[in-house]
Amino acid sequence: MRAGQSAHSRRYAVMWIVVMLVALFSFVRPVFTIHRAMEKAKGDFLQPFDRVARKLETFHEQFETADLDDARLYFGIEAMQRIYRDALSVSTWPIDAKVISIFTGINVA
Repeated sequence: MRAGQSAHSRRYAVMWIVVMLVALFSFVRPVFTIHRAMEKAKGDFLQPFDRVARKLETFHEQFETADLDDARLYFGIEAMQRIYRDALSVSTWPIDAKVISIFTGINVA
């Protein structure tokens, strides 16, 4: 390799690295900003569910002292737990596996 080619190769490599870093920053910063906004929204969304946790404790106390055949109380506990679990599992990242698979599928087609 000649000296001129080597210098151009190094310049090209440096430019490529700079472009990749700018591209990465341009992608990550907005995604992270959206993530922080989603975390705040999730916190606001979960505030009413604080009552659910207290209600679950009350249901468990009633269930321990109640007749075990009280299916209504049992299904109430189960429904409240399901709602609480679903509320806690709300994602705070704007990009997940489903979104990635959609874009990957579009790129393949």
